[in-house]
Amino acid sequence: MERLKGVMKKKIAKFVPSAFNRALCSYRTFSAKNVDIDETKEFSAYHSACKNALSHIDNLIKLADFGEEELEDKKETEDNSLKQILESAKQQLTEINKDL
Repeated sequence: MERLKGVMKKKIAKFVPSAFNRALCSYRTFSAKNVDIDETKEFSAYHSACKNALSHIDNLIKLADFGEEELEDKKETEDNSLKQILESAKQQLTEINKDL
């Protein structure tokens, strides 16, 4: 299980910055042009799907932690770091969504 968590953390840590950048670019592109109702629906559907994917990743992390009774200090620090990255990304996306 620890090996799986280590692999997950590395992959997520690589994924989050590029996903954040893609979201920002998408928001900028969308907000910079005049769009019709169909484009608005597509934009909304696309970003809803992205949010669902992030939620799915968050749930997988919770499942990986499920059942473990005690965490070592180092492991707890690593888990908290990953959770902080995800929480920060979620907060930033929420802020961006408020501006739309």
